[in-house]
Amino acid sequence: MRVVVIGGGISGLFIAYELAKRGVKDV
Repeated sequence: MRVVVIGGGISGLFIAYELAKRGVKDV
């Protein structure tokens, strides 16, 4: 989690976007 906080900004948004896509596919 710390890595995500440190790499916040675009990196954080990118990760959240990927997780969102995977979540939609799982559903």
